Amino acid sequence: MTRRSTIRWTGRRMAGRAMLLAGMTVMGMTNIAAQAQTLLASDARYPRIRLLPSGELIASVLSYQGDDHVKIFSSVNNGVSFTQVGTIADPEFQTLKSSSPSLFRVPQTVGSLNAGDLILGIAVDTHPTNTNRRTKINIYRSTDDGRTWAFLSVAVRSANAGGLWEPDFSMGTDGAIVMHYADESSDCCSQKLVRRRTYDGINWVDHTNTVALDTNINGPNYSLRPGMSVVSNLANGTRFMTYEICGPGAAYSCSTYYKTSTDGWNYGAVNTPGTRMEDSLQRFFAHTPVNKVLPDGSILWLGQVLKVANGNPSGFDGTVIYKSASGNPNGPWTMIDAPVPLPNPTASNNCEGFSPGLQWISGGATLVQLTTRLEGGVCKLYFGSGPTS
Repeated sequence: MTRRSTIRWTGRRMAGRAMLLAGMTVMGMTNIAAQAQTLLASDARYPRIRLLPSGELIASVLSYQGDDHVKIFSSVNNGVSFTQVGTIADPEFQTLKSSSPSLFRVPQTVGSLNAGDLILGIAVDTHPTNTNRRTKINIYRSTDDGRTWAFLSVAVRSANAGGLWEPDFSMGTDGAIVMHYADESSDCCSQKLVRRRTYDGINWVDHTNTVALDTNINGPNYSLRPGMSVVSNLANGTRFMTYEICGPGAAYSCSTYYKTSTDGWNYGAVNTPGTRMEDSLQRFFAHTPVNKVLPDGSILWLGQVLKVANGNPSGFDGTVIYKSASGNPNGPWTMIDAPVPLPNPTASNNCEGFSPGLQWISGGATLVQLTTRLEGGVCKLYFGSGPTS
């Protein structure tokens, strides 16, 4: 799917329990076969979940359809239940529209940010009918594990009506927080991946391309659209960035690619697509890929749909997650059950399995998954947990 800004603000871009996350509080259930319960009555997208040193899980989700808030949830029982504990309610979210929030726990002091602070980046001014829009990525900060939030800064603003999307945060080895995001505002290409970094926690500097596959509007690769970057640390400290590349041709049908960096900033040649990810049978996840590295170094990889080599459905869509027990991004990949199975997800909508959230608990033995299902025209957020082996 080639993503357009006209869809991003409205939708954009068997083991274990599966529970439907509606309302302010979720009642936990211990029976695996327990009936699903609603957590969010309104449309919900872009779930993100992080594990705090205390063992508490903190999750964020963007709520749509007249609500337009980022809601923050907490679990203190390993994902059995979640309770809403905070809200980011900037009026601009409703007046200008917003998209693709990303949650990050600051692991060390970075300028004015303290170790343990939470930051959330979100694209604002994304309304598709506003030809004068100048999308920006706002940064918000919490010093109390997500209970209260304050606006911190504007990390970047688009130079024109082209959108900025999908911020993702990681650490550079020099102590800077690095933010990767997708950028539609350049003449070089329909979309590219770029990065900035902050040393003081407020100002984001050193605007640099990460993946830009052409140089002008008439180039052969202009229509290729890298996006949806997610960066994790491999066991040896190498930064591992996955992303999709959408565009014409089988190789770019929103397939997953990766690049690595030893310093968290330099990811190699800008004009190369990176390494395409696939299993030994050439099956691959397409659309909104995410990765998570377990404490033992294993890599988990999940996308919206799982395709076979020719691009047809694999028959495993929405039911499995790939695992590389060796910690090698090239595999070998084996399948584990998705904690939240989805019935026949398809890339034709921006809800079913779109940009899910993953977090390991119990030393990596268990995975908590947050993902969305389309039911009755409403995109509802489910959570569940299951083994990683």
